[in-house]
Amino acid sequence: MVGVPEAVTALAPTTARVITAAMAGVIGLVIGSFLNVVVYRVPQGLSLVRPASFCPTCGTPVRSTDNVPVLGWLVLRGRCRSCHSPISPRYPLVEALTGALFALIGAVVGPHLSVPALCTAAATFVAVVAIDLDRHPSPPAVSLVGGGIALALFVLPPAHSGEWWWLASAAVSPWEPWRRSRLHWWPQFDVDDGNWRC
Repeated sequence: MVGVPEAVTALAPTTARVITAAMAGVIGLVIGSFLNVVVYRVPQGLSLVRPASFCPTCGTPVRSTDNVPVLGWLVLRGRCRSCHSPISPRYPLVEALTGALFALIGAVVGPHLSVPALCTAAATFVAVVAIDLDRHPSPPAVSLVGGGIALALFVLPPAHSGEWWWLASAAVSPWEPWRRSRLHWWPQFDVDDGNWRC
């Protein structure tokens, strides 16, 4: 596979997919934590960098140990450690959903350079939906930045391998590059007999 370490590609296909899914899932949990910052701060025009995470009720900074994705919320039982105000369940849900989507992408695509691009697109979708559910208009910057990063990451596989037909094919049909050369097990529809084949 393009641009994938030999140590990974040398593994059995199923094992490689499991490892990719596990790694992507863990990264997804961390990205999900960052998305919560995006969802809360961007609509209000706040900085994503400073200050550090804080309780929106009492303003107390969140401890790094309490900021562990999903686990931190469960340990605190959904309440601020300082003022005991309830913490929205949206926080662990966004983290868990992002982790699950990343893991699913890793399991389906396997060890391939298109995984970061697909995960970025999924993260952008989660952020936009979460902002909308908070009854805030989704800032165009979220979609533009997320979409721009995803598009740039999609260029990496053909740029790395010199297979520029990959981009041309993707422009015509987004799933064509996977079907033809990346996901050999991807089901294909046989027009002649009307059956799906793997």
